Amino acid sequence: MPSFARVITRRVHPLDVQINLRLDLWLSDKREARQSVPVRQAIDWLKSCFDPVRYPWFAPHFVHPNEFLASYEDSLVVPLFDQMSEDN
Repeated sequence: MPSFARVITRRVHPLDVQINLRLDLWLSDKREARQSVPVRQAIDWLKSCFDPVRYPWFAPHFVHPNEFLASYEDSLVVPLFDQMSEDN
């Protein structure tokens, strides 16, 4: 699972298995489209979603979930799955 899974649910616990995978994400656009204000705003928004300063799990190097978990206890990151029961 991705390292940020621990932030969106406390029901997942990381295992130290020493396997760290990294995948690159690419954005493709037309050069002339970058001059469009809505396209530029969308590109800037997407970049901000993967900001490694704000979201350390997107850093170019591996950051263990235990290192950033405490700083996200009162953040805007939504714990999506903590309220789900095991019966669902």
